[in-house]
Amino acid sequence: MYRIISFIYKRKRAFAGILILLLFISIFALKNIKISNRLDIWFPENEKELKGYKDFLKNFGNDETVVIALKSHSPILSEKNLKSLTDIINRLEKIKYICKPTSILSPILSKDIKEMLLSKDSLATVIFTPMKKMSIIEGKRDVIMAEIKNILRASPFEYHIAGVTAVYNELNRITQENVSIFVILIFIYIFLLSGIILKNLKITLLTSLSVLFTIIILMGIMSVLRVELNMITSMLPVLILIYGLSDIIYISYTLRLNKKDIHTLTHIAIPCFFTSLTTFLGYLSLVSSRIPCIKQLGIFGGIGVILEFFVTITLYTIFLDRLFLSGKAPITLKRFHSFEDRITKKRGMVIMLTVVLSLILLNGMKFLRFDTYTIGMFTKNNIVKKDSEWIQKHIGYYLPLELLVKSENFEQAQKVIQRFQKIAKEKYNYNSISIFDLNLESILNQPVSFEQNYLDLDKNLFRVTVFIPMSSAAKVENIINKLTSAFRKISNMEIRPSGYLPLYVRLIKYLQTSQMVSFPISFLTVFITIIIIFGLKFGLSSILPNILPVIAVLGIMGYLHIPLDVGTIIITPIILGVVVDDTIHFLYFKRHKGIYNIRDPMLMTSISLSTGFILLIFAKLTTIIYFGIFSTIAILFAYYGDSILLPAIFLRKK
Repeated sequence: MYRIISFIYKRKRAFAGILILLLFISIFALKNIKISNRLDIWFPENEKELKGYKDFLKNFGNDETVVIALKSHSPILSEKNLKSLTDIINRLEKIKYICKPTSILSPILSKDIKEMLLSKDSLATVIFTPMKKMSIIEGKRDVIMAEIKNILRASPFEYHIAGVTAVYNELNRITQENVSIFVILIFIYIFLLSGIILKNLKITLLTSLSVLFTIIILMGIMSVLRVELNMITSMLPVLILIYGLSDIIYISYTLRLNKKDIHTLTHIAIPCFFTSLTTFLGYLSLVSSRIPCIKQLGIFGGIGVILEFFVTITLYTIFLDRLFLSGKAPITLKRFHSFEDRITKKRGMVIMLTVVLSLILLNGMKFLRFDTYTIGMFTKNNIVKKDSEWIQKHIGYYLPLELLVKSENFEQAQKVIQRFQKIAKEKYNYNSISIFDLNLESILNQPVSFEQNYLDLDKNLFRVTVFIPMSSAAKVENIINKLTSAFRKISNMEIRPSGYLPLYVRLIKYLQTSQMVSFPISFLTVFITIIIIFGLKFGLSSILPNILPVIAVLGIMGYLHIPLDVGTIIITPIILGVVVDDTIHFLYFKRHKGIYNIRDPMLMTSISLSTGFILLIFAKLTTIIYFGIFSTIAILFAYYGDSILLPAIFLRKK
């Protein structure tokens, strides 16, 4: 490490030029970065259910739909309202990528289906606007939604918009908002916090430059590689901002309290590199996930952590001679550390308390469940969530569960399917539609055969769309099971779920696999690395203090019945890589007889990390809010483990 830092020090201008060049190239590349939460970020290409979904799209058309509810103070079927409704539908038909809307005015619908599209008081109705068959609408949703809203704003009706298109469009909007707002918010926070802690304007400016350069270069790399940001990877700038402050606090404290030379910088750079390595390994464990967006977070999170280390060390080396010429000493909290020492000396009580607490938290883990609920990720005041709830309450369920029934006998299929639809309505209050609910004479007069959307004659497949409640993946799985079971009780015909929802349910299996694989990988690689660096004794001693934060997070989530979803599933491997940082610094300085020199930066990094993560409570997605809250909890438990439990373990071994 000394040779690397010395090499950079002797060639300051060259490395400054390289950094500036990388920065300008990355800034130029940033204009091409895109934000998307498209389907294939959640599912691997070779997934059986994804192939089945693509086959469904090919045979029956796109099942992605904008659901529009219109409310009036007078009956919808009045002459005035029907005229306004006709005008809206005519204008909707002109929007590119949208098929002919399905409404109470559709001549192909039977009377029963038209009644399904009306509220009980006849003051509201719903319009289904499906996307065109096999149309590529990724990147077009915002345009589609904007045109729909412009049409509805000019209408005399109160309107509510829901459906898969609306949900994905809102996810893209919130993702973009998270990237811009949170990067700015946490950047300002880090600037202020580093100024308060380090009490040196030059170091504060260097802190800001270090994390800013890292984020810009990382985003530039992603742009060049054509990797789009999504709701998961959008957290990368925030994570890099927060993690970057940790290295800077350790480096700054060490340089301020010792000689301001290359040897001191090297001394602290070594454990900082080890902490970056373990955090990198924590991220890299996510590559084992089958969910592509989580895999991307693992890859580029790992790259970002290593990149941040080298950018920080390079900047400190370049500006080493100019940083510490003046300024007050950084904050020290000797009284607080004296309090910690008094607790640590009661080592029997500390270890017993930790064991009891761990057992209580382990008990909470048995209540953990894996689930995900896309619209449930929106906060309660989100307009898409509120509109969805309004439509379900006043008109009925609208989430389409596609079921395919195979039969070579048209009349027999009609008899069985209609009986099944009756059971779904009477037993579960689920409306449904099939080819037998359509006015076949009207279909023959349509310029485009609507029949193809509900019947595949070549494969003898009959499509039945059952409208179910907006639900989590686990609840949708239960609904699928009970409906297919009800069908099989009345017929031996083959029935299988299709469309998007089987994919949605499949996410639960991915989440379970991610947790069961990524956490053990993260745990083993991190602690094997510690054992290699510090030896078996130190490595084994560090297990309990660092596994405690993970147990705490999972145990509390279990007691609070908060599921592991696509956002919170990434907490444990990432946090394990982060919370071990203080342990590495503690062990490194213990080996070099300097434990007390590291106490203040240990505390300050814990404060900066925990308060940085807690800022995520202002996010617009609950899964990111939970990530922030539980990351903060993990950091606090990690500090207890490293500042009290770990010293108590070593005291006991004397």
